[in-house]
Amino acid sequence: MLKRLQLIILIIISILWFVVILPYLLVQTQLGSSYISQLLSFYDKHYSITIGHFSHNINKPYELILENVIIQDKSHSKTYLSADKMIVGLERGNLLQIHSFDYLIVENAQLQLTTPITDINVNILQLKNVSLSYQNDEHTTNITLNKISGSIMPWSSNFGDENINSKFNLTIQNAIYNGLKMQSILIQGSTPNNTIVLNTFGGEIGQGFFTVNGTIEADKTLNIKQLNTNNIAIQSIQGIQGLTADLPPTKIGQLSIINSSLQTPAISIEKGNIEARNIRYNQGWQLQDSDLAFNSESLVWHDELIEQPLLQWHHNDDGIVIDQAMAMWQQGNIQLTGHWQTDQLNIDSLIASGIRYILPSTWYAELTSLTLTHTLPANITIKQLMLMPSLLIDTNPKLPFQFSVLQGFANNIEIDSSKDNWYVNGTLYLKADSATLNGVEIDKPDLSFALTAGKATLTFSTLLDQGVFEGSAEMTSPTQLNALTINGHFVDSQILQRWYLITNPIQTNKYLLELHGNLEPLSLNGSFKTDEQIYTITNNRLVDY
Repeated sequence: MLKRLQLIILIIISILWFVVILPYLLVQTQLGSSYISQLLSFYDKHYSITIGHFSHNINKPYELILENVIIQDKSHSKTYLSADKMIVGLERGNLLQIHSFDYLIVENAQLQLTTPITDINVNILQLKNVSLSYQNDEHTTNITLNKISGSIMPWSSNFGDENINSKFNLTIQNAIYNGLKMQSILIQGSTPNNTIVLNTFGGEIGQGFFTVNGTIEADKTLNIKQLNTNNIAIQSIQGIQGLTADLPPTKIGQLSIINSSLQTPAISIEKGNIEARNIRYNQGWQLQDSDLAFNSESLVWHDELIEQPLLQWHHNDDGIVIDQAMAMWQQGNIQLTGHWQTDQLNIDSLIASGIRYILPSTWYAELTSLTLTHTLPANITIKQLMLMPSLLIDTNPKLPFQFSVLQGFANNIEIDSSKDNWYVNGTLYLKADSATLNGVEIDKPDLSFALTAGKATLTFSTLLDQGVFEGSAEMTSPTQLNALTINGHFVDSQILQRWYLITNPIQTNKYLLELHGNLEPLSLNGSFKTDEQIYTITNNRLVDY
């Protein structure tokens, strides 16, 4: 009886050895790992799976440890996952299910995605030092995430399942999104009701940082409650356009940009700050019902330095209402109010004071070619223009001039730059305490510019050489003088030579000068009248004198 019992026990042990223990030991060898890889690849219709080493701890019967794991796409032979180590927690009620797990720990892995992962569900997904790259050629989206660590509970590759409400907490050492580099990223949130809630999304960009909270809705639209950036440096407009190229419809409730800079060939901003509300993006920025406040330490626009600019606006049914705009320019101050609608800018008030402006050497050429007007809105109306005491200087050696304590005003100026040629309508009145024109001192000059479509009329008077110098001029282009009339009362006629009007004037102090012709190159014709005689002028010269 005892011998029979011993035989039965020996048979049971043998069965256990060959049926359970030996396969259990063999499966943890290289040969066993290869067999498991083939078995998993056979049963999975999407992926080819290779396992370098398989191990199991009897104390954790539902846990499998996989090393040197490679997962490839069967149809394209592309490597999706290469991981040094994966710890798989099997679901106790369904041990043979290879698409659903209790937990999955991925360590030191490279994950490359060109198409979405399918049919994988995990109650707890934990990542340790995982790098991910994603490329979508259709939408020109490129994302690289390096050294991801954290957890997602639960996680499903079938995003959009309303029955799954995941919570995630991830850190990323560095990332690149369409060329934008970020570091030290933290992402925390959840996915209720087929949406993604970002409670915290922040990181470093260059020497600065950003934080975001909001939601990604089920229809892929972005609803950002708050977006904050600090000390961000943007090097090109193309960089901004790259970020928004594939941006879905987006609403930003509160935008704060602090102590940031922008560097482009046309514009440069240093230490800029923006506070904005209710900004939308849908294939372009939309400002309906928005308001904005902007200031910076300095701004350079087309080589013009503007210091301490401040801009505040809000948007209503009439467009953008400019509540306040002011800046320091050329050692003075400029401020304006108005509103802007599409290509129409209406300035209610424009005040400049304390300006010390030296005209650039190319100002006349730029005025002739009209190169600056194309940066303006198509139509501009200035209801009130005021120039408080300022200084205007031209250092052109041919005809330098300076106006000191220059003041002026104008009402209802209209500028139309919608066509190839631009037109200005309105009248500008200017006066100065003193001036010099090519070394000739002028006292109390008084000028008015009447501008209509295609024509400019100048009326002027001044005290000069203990007399009065007055007249008018009419021009149809910056290079064409239609008519110039000058009356000199007790003013030495030799001044006309200093101003290149007549090269050989006769000596008199009372005269009437009438000219017309080209200003560039200078070629004027007309007459010179005194009390005794009338002289003909050809090419700036008295021909019968």
